[in-house]
Amino acid sequence: MPLEDQMAGIAASPENPERVRRVMKNLSEERRKSNIEIRGIPQPEGRHVLTIQGMWDSKRLDQDGKPVYLWWMRAKDLQHCDTPMQKCILGYMSDLQFVNSTATVLGLERLSRGPNALAMISSLDHSIWYYNEDFDCGDWLLYVVRCENYYDLTLPQLIAFRDR
Repeated sequence: MPLEDQMAGIAASPENPERVRRVMKNLSEERRKSNIEIRGIPQPEGRHVLTIQGMWDSKRLDQDGKPVYLWWMRAKDLQHCDTPMQKCILGYMSDLQFVNSTATVLGLERLSRGPNALAMISSLDHSIWYYNEDFDCGDWLLYVVRCENYYDLTLPQLIAFRDR
């Protein structure tokens, strides 16, 4: 299910506070305009684990007990473009979810108040290593985000699956 559809469902639910519904409606509309499609991945065995706000919880734990988040992403309606442009698009895609994953690991909550409220977040050091140039941002890419510790290191990966 596309992320914007999850957000629209939260916005339509009378169980959620008005402020949450309003923000999720706006976010849903913004996501629909985006050129990047994001889909959550259900938990193992097909279970859909919903967070407090009704979004799929894409978090799993790796073998060391550290959080790992998974999404599918792709550029919508992407016409053929050369490698430098593909790298620009991939750079943009890589920044869409990883900062929010760190906030979740830290226990910060969006749309809330108090000591755990998320006021603002940014990436201060964002480096990208392209292992090869054999990818197409118009294909579905698996976005894996590993949170190595609880204060500053998040390691995202975008993985292309191609038959070449």
